[in-house]
Amino acid sequence: MVDIAAENKYISYMMGKISTDNVEKESYTVKKGDNLWNLAKKELGSGATNQEISQYMLLIAKMNGLDTYEKMNNIKYGQSIFMPDTGTISAREYISSQKDKKEITAAEKSMYEILKQIENNELNIEKCYSGTTGVEVYLATKYDDELGYPITRASIKTSGSGENRRIREFSFEDSEKNLQPERLDYALYPDGNLTKGSYSEYTAKQNGHITTLPAVEVQKVNNSLKNLLNVKAESGNSGKEISIYM
Repeated sequence: MVDIAAENKYISYMMGKISTDNVEKESYTVKKGDNLWNLAKKELGSGATNQEISQYMLLIAKMNGLDTYEKMNNIKYGQSIFMPDTGTISAREYISSQKDKKEITAAEKSMYEILKQIENNELNIEKCYSGTTGVEVYLATKYDDELGYPITRASIKTSGSGENRRIREFSFEDSEKNLQPERLDYALYPDGNLTKGSYSEYTAKQNGHITTLPAVEVQKVNNSLKNLLNVKAESGNSGKEISIYM
């Protein structure tokens, strides 16, 4: 006989270790014979371990607010639920990236919040300048009613264009606090190095290290930003070029 109280305690503990902050959702209609375990196993494919299936099953459950043993075992035919959309990486790669992952930092939370605001068109994207070396800088700004002028929430430094566009640096504000009024608070580099903001990239990497993001997470951030900028460039809506002191 299943000890429901013990199962719920375990589920609560395990869900507390799972982050859904950077996982997109896609709708799925439950079919006959579906249960969370089988859905997770199907997504991961052959060769997945029971531990991997269990972790992915809990991710699906957390995305749908199925936070007890009873709820997890009571999805019904025809019900609409959310499944994880891990983008360009496979479900197995996503699970692998979560192994032994430390608790998400305030910087990471801010990064995903800023990305969400950019993708939802809550921030205005304008080209700041194009350098002679082919480097372009775009600013993501939001108008501040109290101050009466736009404030910069993020800066995206790129090189190349289209499919060859490369994100060289993504600097952004803390989503909750004004930590460094004179400059952006954090920066993410292509090698996954997430740092405290600095006037110097070298200084930031040497002295401001916060954490190193897994390659699959950096890929998701870069793809999101590249797609955004490519769409704006192709549609001619990249914004007027503005002059601003960096």
